[in-house]
Amino acid sequence: MIPKSEIFPRLLIACPSFLTTWELLQHDRNRESDDALQDRAIDAFSRHVTRIFRRSQTNDLAVTFSVIERLFVEGEPYVQKKVRSLIGTLQSQSRASTKPDQMRRMLGTRSAEQWKDFDEYCQASRLIFEWEQSRTGTFPQVNLEAIKDPELRRSLQHICDTYKRSRRRDLK
Repeated sequence: MIPKSEIFPRLLIACPSFLTTWELLQHDRNRESDDALQDRAIDAFSRHVTRIFRRSQTNDLAVTFSVIERLFVEGEPYVQKKVRSLIGTLQSQSRASTKPDQMRRMLGTRSAEQWKDFDEYCQASRLIFEWEQSRTGTFPQVNLEAIKDPELRRSLQHICDTYKRSRRRDLK
């Protein structure tokens, strides 16, 4: 199992162009916990990878995506959670600035599955929020089983339950 202390050493070996940003984040941490530093670093790393991808320097990313896959498959639960966050952030950022399908194809098998789950989650959430805004029609059909990631599935189930309850209260 890959421990959390190995996340950024491995990512920095795979993507040395992120080193300066990593050093700045560490220098500016202001008594921040390690978890908070890693959260900020995950966001910054996602932006960095998206910029590299946008510049079509995809050869530089092959090793990076293979390390992301390895962290996801072999990491302890904390590491897997951070990689899930990284994949979700990459997907969100790539929608605005690149072609997300091209980036997804570069990911390893398990990382691509997580990407797909996050995409399903976002689409279902968007349907629910649009339904809530319109206040018309029946509650949208959401296929929870399409999402394999238990955390995302639980979160989507919670959103469904919350909006269904609020709708029932509004109808009374």
